[in-house]
Amino acid sequence: MKIYIRDVLMNLLFRGDEVSYIRMVKARQYLLDALPKAYESGWRNNQCVFVLSTGRTGTMQLTALLNLSPQILAFHEPTPVLLKAGADAYQEGCETGKWSHFLHGARDEPIAFANNQGKIYVETNNRLTLLAKALAEAYPCSKFIHLHRHPFEVIRSGMRRNWYNGSPVDFSLLRPRKGEPINESWSAFSQIEKIAWSWYRINEESSSFIESMPGSRGFVLRAENLFNADMKNIQSLFDFIGVPMPPARKITKTLSKKLNAQRGGEFPRSDDWTAKEKAAIKKIVEPLATKLGYEL
Repeated sequence: MKIYIRDVLMNLLFRGDEVSYIRMVKARQYLLDALPKAYESGWRNNQCVFVLSTGRTGTMQLTALLNLSPQILAFHEPTPVLLKAGADAYQEGCETGKWSHFLHGARDEPIAFANNQGKIYVETNNRLTLLAKALAEAYPCSKFIHLHRHPFEVIRSGMRRNWYNGSPVDFSLLRPRKGEPINESWSAFSQIEKIAWSWYRINEESSSFIESMPGSRGFVLRAENLFNADMKNIQSLFDFIGVPMPPARKITKTLSKKLNAQRGGEFPRSDDWTAKEKAAIKKIVEPLATKLGYEL
């Protein structure tokens, strides 16, 4: 029987049927073969790539693109999703060994499994973004991609999803640390200002982290270049990961499909925002947005 890694890792609810059971048993045997070697080497031979982003940046699109390569196993939101872990790590700082140990418990098995199949593990889950330092410590062979998108687009998507105003994921959204100056005025921020601050803080942390890494471990990708199927940038992306780029026709076909596009919720495009809204947003994001190459 052929074993599909996605069946094992993405379908964690045990259904009780014989096929699922056999797959789980065989997967466990693969892990028993791979994990001891990984632990013995301190994970220095295990290839993995993590994508840092705010979310709403095309991470699902990127996952589909990377899975065109037979040498990559890319996942968008594997289980456990770790929905709140990044925000918690931000509050206390993820430099402590606690978070690298935590990540070993959450990600050792899928990384070892993928590598045991001769593939590079890639995760585009934005919840790991603020755990980048702990990921780099836990997996010394890891690489990181900072995927960013125009702040106005991310903010609009967040408003449509009602972030910071009663959305189901509000409990997991980023908030200032107690010691940050902005914490004192946070309660007075409007919803749109809170989303703008989140865009700024997550991208600032990601940008600083990438700049601190050797060039061989960090790569920056604009979401707009992904959406537009910019082949030069996509070639650079696959070169960075270390695998051949798939055929251009397959890339174009894959990127032409809008995956995880925002469908519900209403909020006007930035052209229709009030001058007050734009001024408030620019005050928060403009320095970093300019650095990343965006015009506001």
